[in-house]
Amino acid sequence: NAEYGGFLYLARSSSLVNSDQGTYLFWGLILSAVGDVMLLSLNPVHFQIGAFFFLLAHIMYCGAFLVIGISFKWFCFSAVIIGPASFIVYRYILPYTSGLMRKLVITYSIAISWMVAFASG
Repeated sequence: NAEYGGFLYLARSSSLVNSDQGTYLFWGLILSAVGDVMLLSLNPVHFQIGAFFFLLAHIMYCGAFLVIGISFKWFCFSAVIIGPASFIVYRYILPYTSGLMRKLVITYSIAISWMVAFASG
């Protein structure tokens, strides 16, 4: 997809990758782009692979926050709020999932919650 190529080229040609934080962000963008492409397929296996790439992207985004440093106090405060909210959403989605998809939902909700807590910290 041309949009992804242009977006990634712009990120690469800028000073984004000249820092540790930027490198994590750049790899997160690449992994997100691959995840988006996989979601274009109607094949459930491709969807699961795409979700896995998004999971890896969120791990990269967490790394970007960690390399610049976080406030442990704000991280904990955010986790106390985000954890229960994430659990409520998970409980709502739970009846509509099964098997591997349920595991993906659990893992992805944890990853997004951690990323938000790191961003808040």
